Amino acid sequence: MKTWMIENASQLTEGSFDWIELPSHEDIKSLLPGDLVRLSFKSTDPENTRNELLWVAIESSNEGKFEGLLSDVPLHFKGIELDDVIKFEETNIINFNVYRTGMGTPWVHAQECFVSRSVLEDGEKPSYVFWTPPEDAYDSGWMIQTQDDYINNDSDSVCVSLREVFNYDNSLRHILLQRKETSYYWDKEQQLWISD
Repeated sequence: MKTWMIENASQLTEGSFDWIELPSHEDIKSLLPGDLVRLSFKSTDPENTRNELLWVAIESSNEGKFEGLLSDVPLHFKGIELDDVIKFEETNIINFNVYRTGMGTPWVHAQECFVSRSVLEDGEKPSYVFWTPPEDAYDSGWMIQTQDDYINNDSDSVCVSLREVFNYDNSLRHILLQRKETSYYWDKEQQLWISD
């Protein structure tokens, strides 16, 4: 049984989210697969009254009905995860971001992390990823290093957005959208990230 529901956007603007200006019907009609929309997810658990605004990447649409993949990691819900298929309607859309026209970036994707120069500038494969509590809202808390950087405790790094990292190495996406103090290393034999 689903533990969440998607709220009607117009009902949100009548309450605590009255600052939201909803997109027009024409704006929504122009959305294409790959564009991101923001939806409000609400728990159906009577003991959990929270709601979360989460981003969903559109996969397909047909006459006001959409299907997409969840592009955020929920903090307060169980039973829903990154890349889950989400079905929704035009009436659920709060706002959107369109990468193809350079219009904005989802906030979580705009947060920053530190990446060693040997990864960004020399093209080396990252080997270690670890998270520490962020210093401010712009900081995701993540640090990405090569094996040599890690062994030599080399802190020569560059601050970049998570979106830039996803474009560089999408295998890190599931890791970097989490918010927990942990670390990962790249297993060459299995060709996947392993949690320490």
